[in-house]
Amino acid sequence: MSNAQFYDRHWKSLPAEVLLALIHLVLPTVHGPLEPWQTEVVVAPVQRMDNVFLVWLGTIRILLHLEYQSTIDRHMPKRIYDYDTDLE
Repeated sequence: MSNAQFYDRHWKSLPAEVLLALIHLVLPTVHGPLEPWQTEVVVAPVQRMDNVFLVWLGTIRILLHLEYQSTIDRHMPKRIYDYDTDLE
């Protein structure tokens, strides 16, 4: 297992309470619960979105898309763009 896979697995397995606390560091008005949003969207053959949650941002319900990146990936901006346009 590579270091990237090791870290990716640990980020994805964080308890919802810990993940919500980390989200609050960037978006303090987001409140839970973090409801997993399921999708079968596949942009690249072997890669899927890490996490997409339904959350409340103040009084508005939004999709919160999280990607965990532990290595430099020159294709990530394009991948994120593709993911997010597919979510619309």
